[in-house]
Amino acid sequence: MNERLVTDFSVLDDVLLAPPSRMDQIRRLLATRTINAVGPALEYALQQPRCNHVLPTLDTLPATEVITALRSAMYAAEESRHLSDTALNPRRAEFAILRSRDGDAERPGWIAYLKRLQAAACQAGFDNGTAAGLAGAVHELVDNVDSHSDAIESGIVGYAYDQGRFEYVVGDSGIGVLASLHKNPQYRRLSDHGQALQTALTDGESRFGRGTGHGLGFRSIFVALAHLNGSLRFRSGDHRLQIDGNGPNLPAALLAQTVLYKGLIVSVVCRTLR
Repeated sequence: MNERLVTDFSVLDDVLLAPPSRMDQIRRLLATRTINAVGPALEYALQQPRCNHVLPTLDTLPATEVITALRSAMYAAEESRHLSDTALNPRRAEFAILRSRDGDAERPGWIAYLKRLQAAACQAGFDNGTAAGLAGAVHELVDNVDSHSDAIESGIVGYAYDQGRFEYVVGDSGIGVLASLHKNPQYRRLSDHGQALQTALTDGESRFGRGTGHGLGFRSIFVALAHLNGSLRFRSGDHRLQIDGNGPNLPAALLAQTVLYKGLIVSVVCRTLR
């Protein structure tokens, strides 16, 4: 198979906006393309049920390491085995369904999952301090799903690594950023999903209001990537916000409108500088 035929974010953005006359052709083409990154894989999987007129099911896609790992998590039994596994050796790619953050029985498995994720970042070539920061950012994002999505059971987290490259994704099918912020009267002025994304990425802003100690979960991403070559993508409602570069930061963000997605998906890729 031609490895250049890959479904990445740019392909997803294009095909979901394609005219109806091209849907059958695109559907056949997508069934032959590989998905090799956890961010596009999860976004594909979460969009597929409402966009099945153009996106084939996961079962029909070529079985890359990432797709196999995602199928393993999404088709697992009700209790996600990836959050009950206490092994510490990282996998090349691994996803876990959050389902619930409550209960002592799950806590050791969640800690072990984060340790595997941190070890994966080390295997990619990052020092232990940087890897710990990346794991901490993932933990904060999962807390955000718990606090803001109103649908913790829909949350999915994943990571993958290769030499010089580490990536992670956290997504949910909850109420989305705009609806979450609208629960606080301070943010009723927000009129679209793009404004909501920009607001949510600002320190101290959340549905709990300013100055409450909430809303700092996204800051941990920027801190972890402060000295790294990173790519970030935030997807909620009918907008995507992307940031690329060495030490990515909010002023460098590119905001664009796209096909509606109700929840929130955060995808991060970081690369070693050498």
